[in-house]
Amino acid sequence: MAKINRFYKNLFDGLASIATGLKTTLPYIIGSGDRFKEVTEEYPDKISARMPEDLPPRFRGFLENDIDRCSGCKYCVDVCPVNCIKIETEPGPTRNISWVAVFNIDNSECIFCGLCVEVCPTKSLVHTREYQGSTFNMDDMVSHFGRGWATDQMKKNWSSDQKRKDLQAEEQILFEQSPVGAELVKRNKESSEK
Repeated sequence: MAKINRFYKNLFDGLASIATGLKTTLPYIIGSGDRFKEVTEEYPDKISARMPEDLPPRFRGFLENDIDRCSGCKYCVDVCPVNCIKIETEPGPTRNISWVAVFNIDNSECIFCGLCVEVCPTKSLVHTREYQGSTFNMDDMVSHFGRGWATDQMKKNWSSDQKRKDLQAEEQILFEQSPVGAELVKRNKESSEK
């Protein structure tokens, strides 16, 4: 008798589960009301081509880096959970600014989490509105933004420019410490306050 009771209980639970599922899906199947209309779209949409302007405002597409603004700080590399960003730097034209020789983003590995964009101090790394990146070759999924390695001539020019700037800064400090320079600085402050 216990087996028959358990059978009917399991049968009733199964029918209740099916009824609950149909209660959720049946309005979509028969299309009753605006609330239960079909929301699935074909790709590509045959009626209207989806443009980047049609995407939601916070859409995260492929990553792009403005290499002129990039400082080579490597914060994006440190925060990336899948290590899809590769950066190699060398000393740059001025102190405390690196020359970004290699800046590669492997879009096949990227999970588009946006952490690298949030942590970028110079805001050079941004998400584009581009989302179509299919290709037959995996190497085409790597975006290259680096400047290339600096030549010896470039390094010599940077060194001479830095020495010239250092000398000018020393001369300025010595001038401001001299009696004539101190008097000129004092007069400039007084004239700017008036």
